Formats: sequence, structure tokens, C-alpha cells
Amino acid sequence: MLLSRRAFRSPTRSGTQLKAPRAQVRPSAALSTPGEVADRCAGAFALETAASRPDAAIPLLKAALLVALEEEAAAAAAAAADAAAGGAPAQPGGAAASGGAASGAANAGGGALSSSGAATWSLSRLDALADEARRLFLERHGSGGAGSQRMQEQQRPAPGPDAARLLTRAVSDGLALIRQALSAAEPQTAPAQAAAAEPRAGREEAPRPPAADWLARNPVAALECVNAVLFDRQGYAACNRWGDAADAQLAAVLEGGLGNCVALCLLYAGVCERLGLPLALRALRDEAGAYYCVAWPSEAGPLAAAGGRCVIDVYGKGALLTVEEVCELFAVQPEALLVPSSRRALLAALLSELQAAHWSAACGCAPSPAARLPLLPSTALRGLVTRLDGRRLERAIAAAGKRVALMPRCLRARMELGLLSYFAGSYDDAFLELGICLEELAAGRAATFQAGGGGGGGAGRGGAESERTLPPEVVVDAGLLLDKLRLELLVAAA
Repeated sequence: MLLSRRAFRSPTRSGTQLKAPRAQVRPSAALSTPGEVADRCAGAFALETAASRPDAAIPLLKAALLVALEEEAAAAAAAAADAAAGGAPAQPGGAAASGGAASGAANAGGGALSSSGAATWSLSRLDALADEARRLFLERHGSGGAGSQRMQEQQRPAPGPDAARLLTRAVSDGLALIRQALSAAEPQTAPAQAAAAEPRAGREEAPRPPAADWLARNPVAALECVNAVLFDRQGYAACNRWGDAADAQLAAVLEGGLGNCVALCLLYAGVCERLGLPLALRALRDEAGAYYCVAWPSEAGPLAAAGGRCVIDVYGKGALLTVEEVCELFAVQPEALLVPSSRRALLAALLSELQAAHWSAACGCAPSPAARLPLLPSTALRGLVTRLDGRRLERAIAAAGKRVALMPRCLRARMELGLLSYFAGSYDDAFLELGICLEELAAGRAATFQAGGGGGGGAGRGGAESERTLPPEVVVDAGLLLDKLRLELLVAAA
């Protein structure tokens, strides 16, 4: 029989603490290694997203940048460890691939703080993009004339299979455009580099500029200008690939121009917010487990275009999709679709994509959701994992741990953390996480299974990170794996 959540413990542990206390790290001035930078970023992320903080008070973009900086610092630490061992440098994943000196400012010898510049870490790059979009809007519509209708009339991607719908064509020359347009403004002085040590929330709140009200009254024309700046002039585009952790790291997306759907949506929303046009974002999960985001003006609601209500498909270069199209693709009801995702849920979706990239690299499987080795109890029971990259697995565990901290009642996130701990050989942690999952289900099985379905909160398509149920076959396999872990721990303790 499962114990209560408060008393649940591993057979080899005498305490009731579910998680080890976070290690104390020194102030930033005393940091000397990339590993310490990574630890400090993890601690700062935990503080910024603490359960005691209201969701609306979470600095969404700052938290996303902390994740990116932690990834770069962890990769730099791995490269330093390889160099110290005299072996070939590891090939870090994601943004770290270009950031071997991700936390060089923490080293005694100085050097570049990160592969990204201070304009990225301070989010002043978003300010510059917003200013460019504002100037374009005033050039086109400053006289007060009617907003352009081209955005409403442009052809939208036709509905089709999820795989074809979610993969849009990347603009290959966009990378050159973004580097050329933005690198000229990079601060090169030492104080500017020092400013990158801690991601900031961007410029302070200021009174709305005179153009903001005109922008808010003409959202379609304003969004058309944002699309022109981001996707046409600066070359931001859908990554059109799977398995690259850089696509889920906001700093790498700002620098390189390519990103996954969640990261691009955060960037897009950040620019729009600086224009005085805040957006509501909705994270949706397809049946393969990948996340997709749509947006709409939070004050005005879905856009009236194409003869109906429309939302913004940021991954499709800002095209408009009707509410009916999105509901058909993701099997959600309109009233559920138009409930904005919380900031914690958006960060959890971003971390889920980052975790998936690290997991596929760790076990050496194909990175696409349809071909990726599923992170399920059956994978562990059948022994399908034959090789593991310990460092990539460690990064997957770090992302999964943040997801659980953000959404503690999400059983899928907690189960995946337990499975990753199992594959890493941390049987105590795996036993605790899987045990809590089964206990939660046992305590509210009837209610949770009735809550599943097409409303966006179940385990099927369109399900959110707040889901509190698992498919029956997964629950059975999790119970078998928990029994196996119990025996392993008892044998080890004997």
C-alpha cells in the first residue's frame, strides 16, 4: 500500500525530504568556474519561479534566459573537464555548441562571458526590434489611415497531417541577415560584457509612447509590421528540425535566428509587449508529444479576419489561423483553446522541448517525436536503452526537475523525471518520483480519469502541462517498475 505523500520515502532513506536541499553558491563576484555559474543560474531560476510567487509576477523572458545561460555554462564546464582530462573536447548540445567559453568571465583569466552578447542577455535586443517595428508602423500608418489588409488576405497554410503542418520552411539566408543587422550594435567594452553576467528583465516600464494607442487600436496592421521586421528583415524563422537543444534556448534564438515554436513565441510576444500590444499565448501538445504555440492580443482577443476569429501562428511566420483550424488540428474545444497558458506552463513547455532534445541525444535515438525512443516505463522494463551519454542525460534531468518544480501536479512531468533518474542510476530519486505519481493517481483516480479528454487538460492531443492523469497502460507499467526499484534498493541495502 502506498504511503501518504508527506510520509512517502525510499526504502533506503530514513528522512522524509523529497528533494535534497539546494547547494549554496557564492555571489557572482566570487564565481570562478562554469559549474558555479550553472549552479547559480539554476538557483536564480528557482527563485524567480518559486511556488510562492504569483504566476503573473514571474519574469518570463528572464527565466528563459536563465535556462539558456545555465545550458551554456554546463557545456563550458563539460568542455573544461575534457580539456583537463586531456581528452578530445565534448560536443556540447544546443546553444553550448557555439559557447565553449559560455562562462569565461567567471574564469580568472577573463575572456568572453558567453557566446551571446550583452544586448541579448539584457534583452535590449528585443527593445531594438520593437523600435524597428514601431518605426515601420509609423511609416506605413502614421497618417491614421486604415491598416493594411494584406495580413488578412495572405494565404494561410492548408490543414494537413500534423507532421506537415508543424514543419515550416526555414529561411536559410536569415542567419546572415540577423548577424549583419544586429552585430553592429554589440557592446564591446568590459562594463558591457559584465552586464551579461545576469540576465535582466529588459528596460524598465515606461509610459506608453504616443504611437502605442494607435498600435493597440490596429492590431492586425501592428502585427504585420512585427512580422515584416522579425521574419523578412531580420530572418527569424522556424528551426524546421528536431533534436537541437539550441532551438529551445532563447539566447541562441535571438543570436542565430532559428528556434522552435515555444521559443519563437516568447520572442514574438516580448517584441509585441514592448510595442504596447501584449499577447496571450496558448501552448498545445500534439499526439506525438511536441509542443506548439498560438497567440492573440490579450486585450482585444482573437483577431477578426478571414471571415472568423483568428489566432497568430508565430511558427508559420505570423500567419493567421482560424480558431476552427487549430481546434481541428489539436482536438481541443474553442473555449479551451482560448484559455491562455500560464507563465509556468509556457516555461514548462519550453523545458519539455529542451528535455526531449537532450534525451534523444543521450540515448542515441532519432530526435523527431514520432521516431524518438519514448520516455515511458515500458522503455525501462523492456531494456530498450542500450547506450547513454551521461552529460546529456544530466541536462535532461535538470530540465525535467525544473518542469516538476513549475508544475508539481503534472504527473507526466514527474514520471519522466523519475524515469530519467532511473536511467541515470539514481534509484532513490526514481523510486520517490514514481511512487508519488502512483500515489496521486490512487488518491484521485476517479476524478482524474473523468477529467481526461478533448478539453485540453487530458493526456491526449492538446493536453497541457497541468494534466493530472496518465493512460492506464502507463500506470500499470509504472507500478511494475516501482516494484523492481523497491527490490533493487532493498538488495543494495542488504
